[in-house]
Amino acid sequence: MIQNSEKVVKCSYTKRITNDLLFGIHDDVPEFEISKHKDRRYAEIVYRCNFDAQSNSSLCIFHDPNYAFVNKQDRLNALIEESNGKLKPLVFVGFYLNNFQLRSVNLSKAYFIRCIFSGTTTIIKVSSKATYFGHSDVGGPLTLAHSNLGDFVDFSGVTFHGRVLFLNKNVFSGEVKFFNSHFKGAAQFRYNKFTKLSFTNTTFDSLADFLNVHIVLDCTFFSSKFFGETIFSYAKFFQSFQLEYIEFHEEVDFLECEIKGYMSLKNVTFLNKISFDNARISEAQFDKCNFNDNVSFDNRNRHNDAKVIIGSVFGG
Repeated sequence: MIQNSEKVVKCSYTKRITNDLLFGIHDDVPEFEISKHKDRRYAEIVYRCNFDAQSNSSLCIFHDPNYAFVNKQDRLNALIEESNGKLKPLVFVGFYLNNFQLRSVNLSKAYFIRCIFSGTTTIIKVSSKATYFGHSDVGGPLTLAHSNLGDFVDFSGVTFHGRVLFLNKNVFSGEVKFFNSHFKGAAQFRYNKFTKLSFTNTTFDSLADFLNVHIVLDCTFFSSKFFGETIFSYAKFFQSFQLEYIEFHEEVDFLECEIKGYMSLKNVTFLNKISFDNARISEAQFDKCNFNDNVSFDNRNRHNDAKVIIGSVFGG
């Protein structure tokens, strides 16, 4: 007796996701087709979805925009559990994630590249050796708490439409990178401890709050714009703190900030009130900076042997 059976069709979603990930560190991801970039240090990576397509679509439920706002948490939890405590990386590339929650898991690596997050996104008590969010769109508030996301955390190309809240007691043992990122809501990093933190070509439309952050190694802001209030009060920078080609459009507060290493401000424009009151600075250089007339620089608590180099500085 011959039985009719429908052929299983795989999801048609394919995406060339990046060419700026270092070659050789993603070989354990079966969903990736990897070849060397012309630079040879980097990888050309193509993602191909291996999930079954839906009967009425060429796409699976995770990649079909018609299911963008459907809660798929139960199905996602099953995929997460396959990677929890195992060597298998968690790979969500191009997924539509509505009210997504990731809680109390131990991952080898996690990829949320080019995902579309809607509703509230919550990441709590997550451990991962490396985490990639590159070019994702976060449509609602994001909360990250009590997590250790590994030696490299990449938010490059991510647009955050809602509030971003990094609660204290997160551990960042390596570099946290924001490149071509955009914060449309308030960004709060207060009380977090970073090893290395960098923002390049990043835009902050609202509050940028770095109150009492601790940066063990380097902290770099390059070619970025701040359109809301910016707070560095009580922050501690143990090595270098560099600001280059930066625009601050609202108030900037460095109250009681402590730079134990080297602070460099080059081509920085302050368009509103700035306070360095009681900042403790061991060594600093100001070059081609533009201050308005409302600047407070009470350096009474600066280190006694501090070295401050003033290059081209302009008033408002």
